[in-house]
Parts: sequence; C-alpha cells; structure tokens
Amino acid sequence: MACQQATGEASPSGGPGDGIASHRESFDPGVLWDSLVKDSGAQVVVWDLEGRFLFVNEHAAHRMGAAPDSIIGRLITEVFPGRMGEERLGLIRQACKSTRPLRVEGVTGGHRLRTVLRCVGEGEARRVLAVTLHGSAADPPGASDHRYEPVELHTSDAGVLDRLSRRQLEVLRLIGEGQSDEQIAAHLGIAVKTVTAHRGALARRLGKSGRLELVRFALERGLVAVPPPRPDIRSASIGWIE
Repeated sequence: MACQQATGEASPSGGPGDGIASHRESFDPGVLWDSLVKDSGAQVVVWDLEGRFLFVNEHAAHRMGAAPDSIIGRLITEVFPGRMGEERLGLIRQACKSTRPLRVEGVTGGHRLRTVLRCVGEGEARRVLAVTLHGSAADPPGASDHRYEPVELHTSDAGVLDRLSRRQLEVLRLIGEGQSDEQIAAHLGIAVKTVTAHRGALARRLGKSGRLELVRFALERGLVAVPPPRPDIRSASIGWIE
C-alpha cells in the first residue's frame, strides 16, 4: 500500500477507485485520493492492523486536536485511551475479517459521526482505510444497504453535550429542527416561559449568542436528522462513500 504520511499525495493500492465499477479506467486514482483527503471535508485515516496511525488528513487531525505529524506513528489506544481505544482497535481488526466494509455509527467529541472502515491490501500489507462524515440523529440514507456491515459504537465521548440535562438536549434538538418556543412547549407539554429559560441556559452554557447559533450547533452535533441529498446529486458521489 502506497501512502505518503504527511500529505497523502499518493493513493492506497486498490483504494478510491474500488467503488467505481464501469469507468474505473477513466480515473487517475491519485486524483481521486487527493480529492477525498483534501476536498471532500471527510476525515480520512489509515491504520495498520496493530492500530498504528499511518496517515491522517488535516480534517481528522483537527478533530483530534493535533497536527497530523504528531499523530502519525502513534497507536489508536494512545490517542483514544481506555475502553474507547480498545473498541476502536477491535473494529480495525474486524474490518479485515469481515466480508463487507464496516459502517460505524457513534458519538465522538460530542459529534455523531458515521465512518466506513475498509480493508485494503493483502497479507501482511493489509491496511484499514477509514472515511468519516457527520451522521445524524436518524438513520442515514441507505442505512439498510447490505453492502455494509452496520456497527454501533458502545463507547462514546459526548464532549460538551455531557454538560446538558436530558430536557436541555430535547429542547436543543427541537430548536435545531427550527421549532419556535411555542411549538417546543406544545411538543414537550411545558410552559413557553420554561422553554425560553432553557434556551437562555443553553446559549450561556454552550457559549452561543442566540437561536441561529443554537440551530447551527444542533446540526453540527448530529442532533437533527438532515434530509438526504437530491438523487441527481447523490448519483454523482463516489460509490463507497455514503
């Protein structure tokens, strides 16, 4: 597997082109790899079967709060200590035993994320490629797609969401859906002034200045189901990235 650790200029053998069946010969795998790691907004990571980071793109490194060079060469159990790291190491190994790529859903750093784990290469040269995108509170489009083995993480890191009560999370989710204080009050069976108080407390606790920022926060954290893209746009996406 070819992989330039610092910049990701080279593509893994058998990598991005695998999901394109009929016109594979028309694409330069290196261009597809660059587009994936630099342009897509996805978090892209490559590990060996011991869970050692071989490649981390800028998006993934930013989510982990470090520069790529400071992560490459470390074990996943060092970056995610305790049960979180052990579970993720198990999934790396499971990806190379499964007959299908794994589609993993879970909360990390307070964000609900969806990751596809795909084993590439053969024998001792096998590596695991992970592509992570924001998920949503609802099942993602194509969740029943039998091309993938679905996995839900048992360990999670709620991040700043740990500061919120269950009722505050409910209110935040409904704000994210665009509901007014009156609509939220009717939905939850509480007084409008109670909803207003919750909204003010959420803004203070999360450091947000108003409703619009709370809506954006709820969307970013995957608390609100996002409608699927239009079919004509979706058909243009690379097949193995959902």
